[in-house]
Amino acid sequence: MSIRARDVALYLCVAVLMGCSTPFRSEPRGSIGEIGEGGSAMVTAATVLVHYPAGSGHRITLRCGGNGHDWNTGISATWTDGDVWRANVDAGASPIACKPLFDEQSWAMGPNWTVAAGQTVDVWPWFFHHAGTIQQITSWHSQILGNDGHHPFDLLGIQSGVLGSTSQPS
Repeated sequence: MSIRARDVALYLCVAVLMGCSTPFRSEPRGSIGEIGEGGSAMVTAATVLVHYPAGSGHRITLRCGGNGHDWNTGISATWTDGDVWRANVDAGASPIACKPLFDEQSWAMGPNWTVAAGQTVDVWPWFFHHAGTIQQITSWHSQILGNDGHHPFDLLGIQSGVLGSTSQPS
């Protein structure tokens, strides 16, 4: 069975969407900010979690724009387990745009991320490459799907072993 152009296009669309998607959580976190109308306190703090293995001796910062932020001032992020860099920002009354920097010099590629008061946003940036590669993983497990021994392309309806592989999964 040969792979059709439609199947390749479907796989590439799924891969692009998975790579570009930014899972989003809107759990209220952070500090209470200014007093809003009616005397109630407004949450203005937001959290940005940058998932990136910067390596020893390197750091991740954020630059933001909007609500008093300017793109020339870095906001320090703190490294946490799992190579997650945590930055707390004052988002103010309306959403702000942010972008991570590597060592306060190299901007993340791609679009800016948006965060609003009370939200936590997870981002997975890339810094140094405009293109990537597809890696075929033939042995994986999902307790939810119960798919021991299945090839990853089987879920997409694409024949196993195509896209440059010379061996079939065992």
